[in-house]
Amino acid sequence: MKSDIIGYSGTGPNTGIFVATDDALDFAMDRCGVRMVDRRAPEYEEFLEMFEEWFFSSWVKEVAADDQRTA
Repeated sequence: MKSDIIGYSGTGPNTGIFVATDDALDFAMDRCGVRMVDRRAPEYEEFLEMFEEWFFSSWVKEVAADDQRTA
């Protein structure tokens, strides 16, 4: 299902903001002031996935329509 998400639409104070999935992690990290120090750390990928999921947990996930999905 995550691969069908095309972006996130903001709610509350973020209403009117749309963040594409390609930009989501950078957007979230910038908003929170998070900087990764050691990209070779074993938990790096797990942290990034968890962080993005947490940051956008109150946003609306926008899913591709059937005609926007690729094979």
